[in-house]
Amino acid sequence: TPALEELAAGVTAARRGPHWKTTHRKKSRNFEVMSDHSAALAQDVGNDLEQALRIFTRYFRPFPETRREARVFVFSSRDAYMEYARELGAGLDHSAGAYLPRLGVLVIWMPVDRADFRATVRHEGFHQYVHNFAENLPLWFNEGYAEHFGNAELGLGRVEHDAKMFRYAQRVAEARGDFVGVERLMRMPRDEFMANARVRYVEAWALVRMLAETREPAYRGLLRGYFDALVAGRSADTAFDEVVKPVIRELEIEFRLYVERLALESDD
Repeated sequence: TPALEELAAGVTAARRGPHWKTTHRKKSRNFEVMSDHSAALAQDVGNDLEQALRIFTRYFRPFPETRREARVFVFSSRDAYMEYARELGAGLDHSAGAYLPRLGVLVIWMPVDRADFRATVRHEGFHQYVHNFAENLPLWFNEGYAEHFGNAELGLGRVEHDAKMFRYAQRVAEARGDFVGVERLMRMPRDEFMANARVRYVEAWALVRMLAETREPAYRGLLRGYFDALVAGRSADTAFDEVVKPVIRELEIEFRLYVERLALESDD
């Protein structure tokens, strides 16, 4: 069928890689990074992904031992990135990078201004990591955690906050009037989430950050328990009912207060 032919063509292109005149290849324990830019850039991206992976595994779990090296293509220009995206049959017009789970590759292009490049690497690296354990994760969890890791400095085994976090707090202050609350966000279908992605990404980031850093006993371990339920094969609704629903009333109140505190941080 045409759909299978398109998938087969994408898999072939993913295995072969982009049509680069020169390919710089760097391998690490968990990643194979290729780039048409330079060996130094391929090395830097591999190092960033390995560092991020150490953080991910502390939050969640180690990679399966049988897993192969993850393939990463880093493009020196957006034009080359988009050309390869078309070859893969992937709609990446408005992206700086993406993890393509059907093909098992991570693709990124390097902008002239590299200020947010590492954030994109870590964001997409989280998608690549977590797909090893559960497919079709709820977007609030997948994108919220990807933003959490992407928009912070990753220290030795922990997430450290810097100026980017305060810029994100400004986004919370601007978007909080359109937030929908914890339960609706957690149960939101993919299409509805993406229909207002700008606001939903910010709300998901705020919720993940609050729950990842909370010292409140009732909420500590909630994200891990929810993730474990999904990995065990529970649906998103069932995972919510088992893990989150017992504390949802208190959590809705706490999240509203947390959002207001973040908004105040942006004014400091």
